[in-house]
Formats: sequence, C-alpha cells, structure tokens
Amino acid sequence: MGTHSPTTPAAAPVTLKEYAERFRLHVHCPACSHEAPLNVMRWARVIGWNAPLETLRHSVRCTECGNNVGVEVRVSERELRDQQR
Repeated sequence: MGTHSPTTPAAAPVTLKEYAERFRLHVHCPACSHEAPLNVMRWARVIGWNAPLETLRHSVRCTECGNNVGVEVRVSERELRDQQR
C-alpha cells in the first residue's frame, strides 16, 4: 500500500507510462529546430514503462542533426485535443 506526500499530488504523472497515457510527447532540438513525435513504444523498450520521464530527457538525441545537448521532451495536451473531436 503506497502513501503519498501531502505536497505531491497523487494524479501528477511521473513515469513514461503515465505521461503516454495522458499526453502526446514530442521532441524538440534547439540546435536545428527539428521537432518530431516521440516513438513511445520504442522508448518503453529502451528505458521501460516505469522509468521517470527525466530518464528519457537525458537519453534522447535529435534524429536530424545528432545533437543530444538540450533536446527537450515536450508534452502536448492530448485530453483537450481528443475532447474537441
């Protein structure tokens, strides 16, 4: 039985799985401005579904220029987009 700290909301996503279930993830490269959807299934095989999203942020690399410095994993509001359909 898990306990939650009063300062940490229970609903806040932390793992790759939790983010992937609620949001669309994509990657942005500051070096070449390339932006692409994140292949969540591929990364789940590499780092695991239960890995913190922070692990992913330290592992990604731009597929266009090869840069791995400052590459951002961005989160899009999937829930809002899906409700508008």
